Amino acid sequence: MKALIGANLKLFREAANYTQIYVATFLGIDRGAYANYETGAREMPYELMEKVCNLYGIPLSSLFEEDPIKIENELFCAFRVENPNVSDINEISQFKTIVRNYLKMCSY
Repeated sequence: MKALIGANLKLFREAANYTQIYVATFLGIDRGAYANYETGAREMPYELMEKVCNLYGIPLSSLFEEDPIKIENELFCAFRVENPNVSDINEISQFKTIVRNYLKMCSY
């Protein structure tokens, strides 16, 4: 399971064009700890899973998804930003949350 989550973490990070350092900074951890989550060497705590899902604007279930097509479909709101700072990442994360919530409302 750690390997699957790690592979998906890497996929989402690369799709967003973020470095491990930027994601780690957003999560409040060092890059080495984040790299261990991506490689599956360590299990990511639930609280960090929630934060990383907010960053990418994805549901938590996406971290456990095995189908690459379904994973790509979760990237409806991917941003590509060159050298984002922490403030940029936070604003993008908030926007993605708004979009995800709006789409949920529209589906009812």
